[in-house]
Amino acid sequence: MEVRSIKDKLVQLIDFYLVQFGVKDQLPRFLMVGLIGIGVDCLSFFLILHFFISDVLTAQVFSFTIAVTHNFILNKYWTFKLKEAKKTPTQYLKFFVVALFALSLRSGIIAQCLQFGIPTLLSLLIGIGSGAVINFLGSREWAFSEREVSKVPSDFLIWGLIFFLILIRLVYAAL
Repeated sequence: MEVRSIKDKLVQLIDFYLVQFGVKDQLPRFLMVGLIGIGVDCLSFFLILHFFISDVLTAQVFSFTIAVTHNFILNKYWTFKLKEAKKTPTQYLKFFVVALFALSLRSGIIAQCLQFGIPTLLSLLIGIGSGAVINFLGSREWAFSEREVSKVPSDFLIWGLIFFLILIRLVYAAL
């Protein structure tokens, strides 16, 4: 079988699953927003670090928050095409929790990959890929979901997730 033929079959298979799961338009937009978000994170980190705050970790927290806010706006209105403003604060909080969870998972995966001797760049790519999957699924199914979810006390759920994230971060990054 020719390489071109294999590539064509693979593209058809991917296209089939994107259509099947209803993400053919959403996933490419989500990934594009994520790539732009990386640029926003890096640029805001540089500006904050050089003009406002000299502490790297503090600057990184602010730049991460700016990038998440940027990604939230683009994903809400462009990727998932939601217009209702009433739910925006709740959606933002959920989106932020998903982003924190994905970041913690990514950090843990990178740390584990490095401990297993996987090269740094490959470890980073595996971590980023894992985080992107969690971000997309969490955004689509929870933060921006238009389905009514059972009335689980959201404060309890959010604090539980935050505790879990801190625990994962401490265990996997050995802090």
